[in-house]
Amino acid sequence: MLACPAEDLAAARTVLAGHGIALLPAGGEGDLDQASEIEALYIVEITGDGARPAATFMAELAQHIPLSGPSPADLLPASWVARHPDAYRHARRPGPTEPSEAELWDDEDEPPPTQVFVPVSSLTTLPQAEWVFTNELVRKQQRDGRTFAPRVPTVVTVPD
Repeated sequence: MLACPAEDLAAARTVLAGHGIALLPAGGEGDLDQASEIEALYIVEITGDGARPAATFMAELAQHIPLSGPSPADLLPASWVARHPDAYRHARRPGPTEPSEAELWDDEDEPPPTQVFVPVSSLTTLPQAEWVFTNELVRKQQRDGRTFAPRVPTVVTVPD
């Protein structure tokens, strides 16, 4: 399960239509080490009002990004690129660049933050009967009484 801004989901659909594959921003690594066993990803949409109470999207994970295809930087949602123009510029520019915030990170006790992307080959809206209500997945104490929206990819057991 993953939480993703609504504008990134809409922009990813545009990328999918043009390239057949898109990269969704996933925050940190989370449970991605288990992704080889996972074929689909539930997505909680985040709107201006906050996270929805249910996973309302399903994405099929792409197994690879073809070398003959577009640059991975071109597979990013335009909305994410607009919010992070420096990261996009560095991803596209060959050769030396100015140090990034991660390279300038001065706290030796904490590793620099990592932005991870998940390749998806499809992104569909789930019918309401198939929504997965996220608060049913996590105990109230673990979510501080709020709607659960994982900040990084999280493996969950979906109730029957």
